[in-house]
Amino acid sequence: MKKIRGLVAVLLLVSVLGAAGCRAGTEGQATPEGDPVAATYQGEPIRKSVVAEQKKAAGEDVSDREIIDRIITNLIMLEEAEKRGLTATEEEVETFLAETVYASYEMPEGKESIDSYCASTGLTYEEYVQSVREQAPKIIAKAKLEEAIAQEYCDANGIEFDSMNPSQEVKDAVNDYQAELLEAHRRDIVYYVQ
Repeated sequence: MKKIRGLVAVLLLVSVLGAAGCRAGTEGQATPEGDPVAATYQGEPIRKSVVAEQKKAAGEDVSDREIIDRIITNLIMLEEAEKRGLTATEEEVETFLAETVYASYEMPEGKESIDSYCASTGLTYEEYVQSVREQAPKIIAKAKLEEAIAQEYCDANGIEFDSMNPSQEVKDAVNDYQAELLEAHRRDIVYYVQ
């Protein structure tokens, strides 16, 4: 069951972090294909189609603006990870693939989920694996940053750090850090949706 949850997380992260690759075009205008801009971050557009995909993947009732904030928070976290030199090694990428995609695909439920995702996106399994491989460094870097933030919080507050089972207080501290980063970058965001 943990691996299936991991698979779902991978599918969501690939689509969320993949948003950076889906941004192109002119602010507030549709592309020739008719995909309007939902928002911009540092002048780079985030397309309505990406927001719609994320909204569907979220499986909860959230606004377009909340989805946009999630996408932008991920982009900011990646920038922060890069500033701190938190990157993924090729070995970490291969381990990530082995523990998520390959392990999940060996299980009937995992194979069904991946095949369903591929069918809905028009990807082959090989293309899906390549997509995850391309996104894995971002996913790993973001996870490393979240762990670093948690470690720093624990050190500053005399709490024993447990990367496998962080307390709610530590999780809240990581979420607060992300919220503060987003607020610090509000001037770089233009919304075209509510």
